[in-house]
Amino acid sequence: MKDLAGGFPIAIMGLWHRYVGEVTIMRTMLILVGCLLSVGMVAAADEIVSVYVDGKQVAFKPDARVRDGKAYAPLRETSEALGSEVQWNAQAQLAVICRGSACVPIKKSDGIIVNNQLLVPLRVLGEALGAKVAWDAAGRAVRIASPPKFAH
Repeated sequence: MKDLAGGFPIAIMGLWHRYVGEVTIMRTMLILVGCLLSVGMVAAADEIVSVYVDGKQVAFKPDARVRDGKAYAPLRETSEALGSEVQWNAQAQLAVICRGSACVPIKKSDGIIVNNQLLVPLRVLGEALGAKVAWDAAGRAVRIASPPKFAH
């Protein structure tokens, strides 16, 4: 083996060049995978949808949305639109939604946070309160029929 100017044998330099080439290929592959994943994330962005309670459109801030196949809306506004009261337990990170004598606990972890507000799955909340919840695919909307009034 002949030595190069730096004193490294040619065989070692050959291994070094092959290693650097493999590292370059790995970096390129990681960059491509990262690009593909970020494109997938953009494609999976929230879809803003409409919500109707008893036939009347309800405006939410932040907007109701579909994420990962579930429709979400702000907890307090949705509960109040269904004639319910909300009590928040900060220590337990839990909301208790009551309509008449029926109460439903909703954990913060059950929902998503958007603009510092807790959005909860509409079907989970609505059906727990006795409402009928339906997805209107053509209108890109959630339609909720309130349950009958509870006797006090």
